[in-house]
Amino acid sequence: MLDLDAVGREAEQQLTLFDPDIPKINLWDYDGGIINASAGKDSLAMMIAVYQLALEQSYPIDRLVVQYNALGDRVTWPGTADIGPSAEALVQAFGVRPGTRQLVQEHAERLGLRLVVTSRNPVKYPHEKDLLDHIERRGRFPNNGNRFCTSEHKTGPGGTTITSEYKRLGDLGRPPRLLYMLGFRAAESDERAKRTPFNLNQRSNTMRLVDEWYPIHHWSTEQVWAAIRESGLPHHWAYDAGMRRLSCSFCVLAGFDDLVLAAALRPDVAAQYHTLEQLNLARGKAATAAGAKNAMTGRTFQDRRTMTQIIEAARTHPIVKKLGLCVP
Repeated sequence: MLDLDAVGREAEQQLTLFDPDIPKINLWDYDGGIINASAGKDSLAMMIAVYQLALEQSYPIDRLVVQYNALGDRVTWPGTADIGPSAEALVQAFGVRPGTRQLVQEHAERLGLRLVVTSRNPVKYPHEKDLLDHIERRGRFPNNGNRFCTSEHKTGPGGTTITSEYKRLGDLGRPPRLLYMLGFRAAESDERAKRTPFNLNQRSNTMRLVDEWYPIHHWSTEQVWAAIRESGLPHHWAYDAGMRRLSCSFCVLAGFDDLVLAAALRPDVAAQYHTLEQLNLARGKAATAAGAKNAMTGRTFQDRRTMTQIIEAARTHPIVKKLGLCVP
């Protein structure tokens, strides 16, 4: 059986870290690399940084793969022409611009990188086409203490890419070593600031060795945008509309301003979240009446904020008047 501790000690000696405080990886220490992409500014800047590093080190581009997690059309940002009732106004304001999946595909193609699109197992969950269906079944929204949206719709599918990539390498006579890369930045949150930007054997098992790296963990927002501008690659239109972060359109961890703007831009989807919230509340009240404890936890979109409040604020958002949008 493979001794992971021994492998880890050996790897610590072999892996090339040009700067121990801000690790710059020697890609040749790896048989392949997986770039996790969402079409957000940070994952794009990270993709650019890894691509440039590969060129600097003459590392084969075909050993790198871009992984995109498809969360569903209601969850991620669509293109301006596909956004529903706001489409005409948004096309007029921002042009015909792609959604997240199409944009990641364009980024990968322009850099000559392979793209793998993953999603939560549709065979195991045939009646849950996206995260909203998942929330409806559970009767609760995810929150900071129970982020099943991340674990089941991102981390889980990411694991399938790791498995497919090590199988793709074939028999090397040893466990293959892969590098899994994410665009996490310290400036995003206190939680991410505490993360170590390089972690040995983070996703390893007896079949493969997988290290995790955050290439732009130390970057500022200004550095991120500078890298994107210099690359010439297009960014997502939602940033031009005023969104500060590009995650799910309605992320349970997002700030109030971003949520209100999202509701102004996607009022039809905001209404679906509101309907789901009312259903969750009704289920929570019924469970409470039946004697269940903590039955109301996770029933509202956020613990201290409801979709009713978000939609109400969206009706008077400046972009509604500026673009002629309608928030019922």
